[in-house]
Amino acid sequence: MKSLFILPCLILSTAAAMADLTLEQKLENGKSGGTVTLKIKGEHFRADMTNGPIGAMSTIVNTKTMDSITLLHAQKTAMRIDGAKFIAMRNANDKKDAERPKLVDTGKSEKVGEYDAEIYTWTNGSASQTLWVAKNFPDFNKLKEEIDKVSKAGSRGFGATNNFPDMTTLPGMVVKTESAAGPIKIVNTLISVKQGDIDASEFETPKDYKLSDQPIPPASFHPKARVD
Repeated sequence: MKSLFILPCLILSTAAAMADLTLEQKLENGKSGGTVTLKIKGEHFRADMTNGPIGAMSTIVNTKTMDSITLLHAQKTAMRIDGAKFIAMRNANDKKDAERPKLVDTGKSEKVGEYDAEIYTWTNGSASQTLWVAKNFPDFNKLKEEIDKVSKAGSRGFGATNNFPDMTTLPGMVVKTESAAGPIKIVNTLISVKQGDIDASEFETPKDYKLSDQPIPPASFHPKARVD
């Protein structure tokens, strides 16, 4: 389940003309680290982590239905979350009048790799994030629609739809994030973005994996699930 918190940290014009996308990121999480490869094809995305909480793992999400599968590769296990149940639980815990945290332009900038990046922040109780945003990222306007699908799905955390700010309003590509939620601290740095066809089988459950339904935990399980 920790991977569902990581998704909005990852993170980052016409869909008909848009090729599939593959984004590679460097992940640093305390003493551990590794890479995260994010693949986007149509309404699906897949995040592959080389060093997840229990080893190499992948999460596949349907951004329309919110159905998701987490693949635990060492165990050859596929843990499924029903999107309808997930949405019902989230809506039941949603605070309708609570405002989403706001993205704040710090007015500061910094070089991240080859990109000049402007620095934004947001906070929500014990959760916070700093984002480095590159306005001059090549072809960002063409990439934006596909990346926004992942941002919207990843921000639908446990407990409320308004735990995270609207990342789609950022004026460029997110090339680095530093995120914290209580004791969890994560740094993501974008390594590369590639356009090119991805085989549809990448978004299917391997036939030799044991499939089971994963129970949806209460809202309090998720870091800063409630908006106080």
